[in-house]
Amino acid sequence: MDLGLADKVALVSGASNGIGLAIAEGLAAEGAKVMLVARREGPLREAAERIGDAGGTAAWVSADMTTRDGVRTAVAAAEAAFGMPQVAIGNVRPINRYGLDDASDDDFRQAFDEMVMSQVHLARALFPSMQAAGWGRLVHIATVCAKEPHRWLNIILSNTGRPALLGLNKTLSNEFAGDGITVNTILPGLIDTGVSEEVTKAAQARGVPELIEPQPRIPVGRAGTPEEVAATTVFLCSRQASYITGQAIAVDGGWIRGLY
Repeated sequence: MDLGLADKVALVSGASNGIGLAIAEGLAAEGAKVMLVARREGPLREAAERIGDAGGTAAWVSADMTTRDGVRTAVAAAEAAFGMPQVAIGNVRPINRYGLDDASDDDFRQAFDEMVMSQVHLARALFPSMQAAGWGRLVHIATVCAKEPHRWLNIILSNTGRPALLGLNKTLSNEFAGDGITVNTILPGLIDTGVSEEVTKAAQARGVPELIEPQPRIPVGRAGTPEEVAATTVFLCSRQASYITGQAIAVDGGWIRGLY
């Protein structure tokens, strides 16, 4: 299947490893020109070289995508290297590991800035050029707690901020669908990355069996892979996904118990 991504310019945040890197590799494999964005220069350079060695086209820039200035830096670098991005992946990790008694007012404000305002900055930076082109794709990488707040770990900031991101994305999808721009959200479950290792350690510290041995909790009986998340994400960026917008799609092996 031709996904129609050849020569599209894609900006991928959190692209130095894990899910972000898998998405960048998936887009590059479809012929997109990919700007990799993260904070650490060494892993970014290695990721870009890895994509190039596989026959893809990639450049990189170090920027903090949780801030307006970082988003502007990344977009400017993509434009200079390839042109304005028509595809954007918002993939940022918020501050976490707090309960109500641990999280200060400033922690809540910072979490909102990182999870929600960062994506507002990304949309504002890219939507004018996408509107002019009559085509664009924005996909945010969140987590299953956006639909089913985590009850085993102290992550009140994610449990609060991730659902707010869904509200933002649904609103953006309604406002810009007529311009050919789709906005969707991916909700990964337990994925085999360094982040999942951190969750396991936190679960061990709190004695949470559902996360220490998660297989019984996951209907497919295993953790997912970054490539499985990337496959769904890349499809949402494609020409074939032009009628899918405003959706929150779980890639979780059946983790979420609810119907919606």
